[in-house]
Amino acid sequence: IRINQEIKSGSNIRQKGEQTKVGEPVYSKGKPLNAGAIGHLATLGIETIKVFDKPSVGLLITGNELVSPGEELKPGQIYESNSSAISAALQENGYQIKEVYRINDSYEDTFQKIKQLTSNCDVVMVSGGISVGDYDFVSEAFSKLGVEEIFYKVKQKPGKPIFFGKTDACVVFGLPGNPASALTCLYQYAIPCLKKFGGNEHPFLKSLRLPLKSDYFKKGDRAVFLKSKIDDGQIEILEGQSSAMLMTFGDSDGFTFVPEELNQLNAGDLVEFQMF
Repeated sequence: IRINQEIKSGSNIRQKGEQTKVGEPVYSKGKPLNAGAIGHLATLGIETIKVFDKPSVGLLITGNELVSPGEELKPGQIYESNSSAISAALQENGYQIKEVYRINDSYEDTFQKIKQLTSNCDVVMVSGGISVGDYDFVSEAFSKLGVEEIFYKVKQKPGKPIFFGKTDACVVFGLPGNPASALTCLYQYAIPCLKKFGGNEHPFLKSLRLPLKSDYFKKGDRAVFLKSKIDDGQIEILEGQSSAMLMTFGDSDGFTFVPEELNQLNAGDLVEFQMF
């Protein structure tokens, strides 16, 4: 055998304890276990560990105008999409919906379904009916059921009319009915809440500082979450930011966050980008 390169002592040798030494913690409390972490535990001969139980989630969709995809649309009706989008976003993050219901705008139906969900689930999400219109009964039902309001309405766009509260047994989110608003609030508030229940020490979307591709001017004085994508290392803010539009979500990689005090951003400015 002729060896044509220098031989270094210790090359291609797996040293005992090179990954984790005796007495060192393998993973800290709150670490999400991905495939690599589970495999690593197996290499140490560990068969079982203690983990946080995933919170059970209940979802209620409200609105007289909503019909299921596949049904015939009548005048004044739209297809219901929030349950599909919310369920998919939760699944992407490792959560399942325990109970899901859709009801018309009726106080009695709203009251009874929220009562049922708050009795059976750790986290309850209600989409729509949280504003102050003639057919918005969610706030009244929350009050009658003893839901303690932690906050209601946030100075942001989309998703201003979000509600967060709690009972003795669960936490409650009142999500906006507009699809993009509901999904934005889900990513910003509800999913981080679920992760926090699981002990996750970093529950929010991962944030990066990247240059903006084009100038952007913000109207109004609210903070905004803009659906955006990464294009050659730059952030491109997409067209179609309406709270009723989901197509832009389908093309985006995350949110560009613009705080309330900023109105003008220039190409090349570093912006906060939150990845899905």
